Amino acid sequence: MNVSEIMTDEPVSIKEGEFVTRARQLMRDYLLRSLVVVDEENRLVGMLSDQDILRITSTRSNVTVGGYASQSPTVTPDMNIIKAAKLMVQSKQNRVPVVKSTTDRTVVGVLSNVDILRNVEVPKKYS
Repeated sequence: MNVSEIMTDEPVSIKEGEFVTRARQLMRDYLLRSLVVVDEENRLVGMLSDQDILRITSTRSNVTVGGYASQSPTVTPDMNIIKAAKLMVQSKQNRVPVVKSTTDRTVVGVLSNVDILRNVEVPKKYS
């Protein structure tokens, strides 16, 4: 099974020039612990976690997310799901962006641990 078969298409994301207050709002509205941060061409800049937001001490409301986005491992749609899951565990990430390819970092989706768990086949004796 490949990432493209279980990933979430069109993930909730935020542009690097948008305000942190908007990121907080999106996380609250969609019950997310992290957001994909993209540039104007929808290329990956990084991920913004709830922990990243908590570290922002500025009291100004015009702080943008660009400088706070963390580098994140990425997966591609054609990557094997087992390999992607191992990458997520090793990097201690519960969501990773899915990019077109390793050279074209256009975001096409997001893969979460929930996506993976939804697609685990449970043996009949446990269901």
